[in-house]
Amino acid sequence: MTDRCHEIRDLLSAFHDGELSDADAARVREHLPGCDECRGIVAEFAA
Repeated sequence: MTDRCHEIRDLLSAFHDGELSDADAARVREHLPGCDECRGIVAEFAA
């Protein structure tokens, strides 16, 4: 897990709930395609 993942991971719950600012949501959307681990966390929230 990279430092970027640690930053993004802190935002994932709020991202799933639609509670992030546009800028933070964009950061998460940019990160997810290249990170299986963070995508998996988001998938768990949706389950």
